[in-house]
Amino acid sequence: MPENRTERRVLEELSDEERALLTRALEIERSKLHLPGHDATEELLAAVKAVLP
Repeated sequence: MPENRTERRVLEELSDEERALLTRALEIERSKLHLPGHDATEELLAAVKAVLP
């Protein structure tokens, strides 16, 4: 039976790199709320490439 994990627990289990990537992705998503038609694909890809080796 799968373990029930809360959002808090998942966040606590993230590495520093994973947390940085999540933070950047959320910042990009938040900025999209203010710019209709904004495509953040390239920004998200750049953020991922900055974190991954």
